[in-house]
Formats: sequence, C-alpha cells, structure tokens
Amino acid sequence: MKELRRLLLITAATAGLALSLTGCSKTVDFLQYADVTFDGINGQATATVNVDYNKIGTDVFDKGKTQTDMDEARTETAMMGEVNYEVTPSENLSNGDTVTLSVEISDYFQKEYKVTAKAASKEITVSGLQEPEMVDPFDDSIFTTIFSENPEEGKVSFEIIGTIPELRLNLINDAPEDSPLKNLQYYVDDFDTYKEYSEDDTIALHVKPKAPQDFAKKYALTRDTIEIPVKGAPKYIRSVDEVTQDVLDAVKPIAVARLEDSAGSDYNVHKESVFDADHNEIGFSRENVGEPRWVDVGYMISWRGGDGERNFSSEYNDLFIPYEVEYIDDKTEETGTAVLGFWIKNVIIDSDGSVDVDGHANSITMTVYDSIDAFKKNEIDKSADSFDIYEFPVNWQ
Repeated sequence: MKELRRLLLITAATAGLALSLTGCSKTVDFLQYADVTFDGINGQATATVNVDYNKIGTDVFDKGKTQTDMDEARTETAMMGEVNYEVTPSENLSNGDTVTLSVEISDYFQKEYKVTAKAASKEITVSGLQEPEMVDPFDDSIFTTIFSENPEEGKVSFEIIGTIPELRLNLINDAPEDSPLKNLQYYVDDFDTYKEYSEDDTIALHVKPKAPQDFAKKYALTRDTIEIPVKGAPKYIRSVDEVTQDVLDAVKPIAVARLEDSAGSDYNVHKESVFDADHNEIGFSRENVGEPRWVDVGYMISWRGGDGERNFSSEYNDLFIPYEVEYIDDKTEETGTAVLGFWIKNVIIDSDGSVDVDGHANSITMTVYDSIDAFKKNEIDKSADSFDIYEFPVNWQ
C-alpha cells in the first residue's frame, strides 16, 4: 500500500496536476484532519501522524465524497512542504506521556488555494501501550562465558581465547531460532584493536537489537552491558611470585631429561671454550669430571610490555635454571667449574590452576661460563631492555 501511494505521488507531481478552488476564501482548521497513532510497547513506542487526505480533498478542495487514490495523491502533493504536521516527542514513549500534535500552513498555500488557516497544536496523552516482554540477554540460563571449553548448545557463548595477556574474543549465538536473543547483536568496544589484558581486567560486553524498531514492538532489554572478568583464562607467569614450587616441580622433570640427553657431550662442556663475564676466553674444556649439579638460584625474564606495545615474538617469559659441572682444562690439566643452564619458554598457569609446560620450547644454553655471575650477565641481563628480570630460589639437589 505504501509503494502504491508513493507511485501515485510521483505520478501526480510529474503530471503537474493542479487543484483549484472557486468562490471566496474559507477558514480551515487543519488540525482536525490529523491524528496520532502509537506503535510499540510501553516505554519504547513511537508516534506517527496520520492525515486524512480524503477528508481534506472534500472540505478544502471541494472534491466529491467519492475520491480515487489519485485524487488523494493530488491533495497530498499540493500540501507537500506547505502544510506541515509534526508530533513531538515521537520516540521512546510510555503510557501517560504527553505528546504535542502541531500543524503549520505556509502563506503561499493560503493564497494559492484561498484558504485562511493558522498554526495550531494540541496535546495528546499516550495510552493503550502493551507492557514489553522483558529480556535479560546475559541470564545464566542462556548466556555463558567460556575459556577452553566447547560452546554450549542452545546458548550464547562468549569466548575468551588465548593466554593472558594476549587474548582474542569471540561470540557464538546458538540461541534457539525463536528466542529474542537471536535478534540481538553482542559486541565489545575494542573488538578490532590489540589490547593487553591483565588478570584483574574486565571486558565490557554490550548488546543491542539488530532491528531496534521491530524488536521494540514486543521486547525490552533489562540491561545492555555486562562486565566479564578476564580471570579464569590461562596466563603466562609474569612475576617472581608466580614461580611457585608447583611451577618448579613441573619444570624439573623436563630439565633433568634435557640434561641427561646432553650427557653424551659431557653436559655441553666437551671441547668447549670457557668465558668470563666480559666474554674473554679463560680456558678450554677437554671433558667433564663427575655429574652436573643444579645451583640454588634461578632467573626469569618477563616481557615488560605496556603502552600498547605489541609483543610480536610472543615470548612472555623464560625460566633459566643454571647448573655447574667440573671439567679438565685442555691446556693446564687443572680442574675448573663450568656454568651453563637449562631454559624453558612461556610457562603457563591454566584456568584450573595447573602448570602447563608440555611441549614448550626448552634447551640447554650453548656457551660455557666460569661463574654464575658470568652466566647471568651474558644469558640473562642481555634481555633487560624489553624484559623484567627476576631471581628465585631453587632446591633441586
């Protein structure tokens, strides 16, 4: 019906059809030809002005009582831009609200069509609106947050993917097809931007109807935002407080196995140069003497980050556990102490609190040093520009 009226208006305007009046000027109350209808639910209704062009055609333009659609279109075309109706306010209306219907008539229209009319207005009280069906888009029965679990069938699942601080967000709306939640759009403010998250952060998840006017005809949201804690996602350990005994207990079997693998090369001191803290060669090892022993201190380097700096290497922590082994100097035949170390990258605390080290990159350092200080200066301190450095006790003897 709306398309037909639009076509008729275009036809009337294109044809240049004019309306004419005969006789003397008449006084017309244009407000009587309009009323207001309210669509939607209580609190979210809209107001629309409806104009009786048929009645105007009869009273103002002296048309007969029987008019065609084209007759009404001619009337509407003649009034377009010259007789202007407005209702205010027109949105988010509730029962008991008051709206104002007003009309203004141009001087040109009054002169052209021999009409005397004044701007007028009247107040109308909103009534008869139905109460909305309230929808909680974050109700526990239909909405869930997941980290590493599979999405729940029939629910809206907000996925927090990855390991703190580098997380990716995703939403799966598997609500039933007849659920109002299927017509909602969930979104976050920084969905397309990189952001580092800490364990104490929250994510503001918002929701809005995909088609607000259609949604508002029946439903209303109880809330449109929820703060979802990041805590619960796996995290890379970033501070020395997180290097717990559980972490060391999880790392130790891997370190011991790696050291045993190096036994064939005398624990990496077979025919190797030995360096001091300034990387001066102070000896050359021919072979090891006896078994290696873990020292009582370890080191962690932790990605400093911050200020939106992206960690493109995806290296967030490395744990170093040094070990000592005696060797025979090839020139002096004297016994010296060599220091090397085991390292493992990106130790993770899983969402259930367990330590994740399975399959993580690890190895033995390749350069032989003559002291712990030399080892730390060359293997640990070199990362100080981008990483924080921590020291922690080790008791692996």
